[in-house]
Amino acid sequence: MGYLVVAHVTRAAPDLARLQTLPANLGWVLYRDEAAGAYFIDLFEAGRQPEWPFTALPPTKQVTSDLPPGLEALTKVYRALEELGRADSFRRGFVNINRMISSALQMPVCSLCADDDGLDLTCVSNGGSLQRLRFESDDLEVTYDAGKVVIQPHGSDEMDEDELADVAHLHDPAGGIHVEERDEDLSTQLHNVAAAEVTRFLGVQNAPLGLGTFDGIETPPTQMASRTQNAGSAGSAQKTWWKFWK
Repeated sequence: MGYLVVAHVTRAAPDLARLQTLPANLGWVLYRDEAAGAYFIDLFEAGRQPEWPFTALPPTKQVTSDLPPGLEALTKVYRALEELGRADSFRRGFVNINRMISSALQMPVCSLCADDDGLDLTCVSNGGSLQRLRFESDDLEVTYDAGKVVIQPHGSDEMDEDELADVAHLHDPAGGIHVEERDEDLSTQLHNVAAAEVTRFLGVQNAPLGLGTFDGIETPPTQMASRTQNAGSAGSAQKTWWKFWK
């Protein structure tokens, strides 16, 4: 997972007391990015804070991997991807982490995880309810919004014709699933989905956190508070490695 970026984004400052209600086995650090007008939460296993921020997927053992009632269309898509051997890119546990954070904070939260090896997923929840989800799975791009799933098959110069996924049988408008024609090429942009979705969520032009580039963060956000240990408390000490991290 080279160039892995993982973050949970809010437009307004989250209530620290609500952040403290996240499961005790999760550590977190809250950052403020003035340029983006946003707050970023780095989430990780308590007691195992990564050396670099926003570079570790949070543990999902405290949440179910199943999607809740009301998201049956997405579950159907997951099962189809599973049969095709392409379900790894649909991180249901990560989606449920996003739902859990938004439920704890009682505010919209945009969660993203993307690397340069096929992982590119972003989801937005509010008050524990999934509002939007978008991810790539090889030549397929899946978007869930307003209760509807849209699957966009892409053409790809890197895949043979017989490697392209046939998901036409999933087309079921009455069931909330729409499969589009394969009339678009697959984007080669790094972190394509994550960069597009976080800028959409924040209403900004430039993606934060170095998304979409191999250069890393140019202007590091400011650490506001943290709980890094199982029974830790909020703090505000800045990390000196920020000045070296690019």
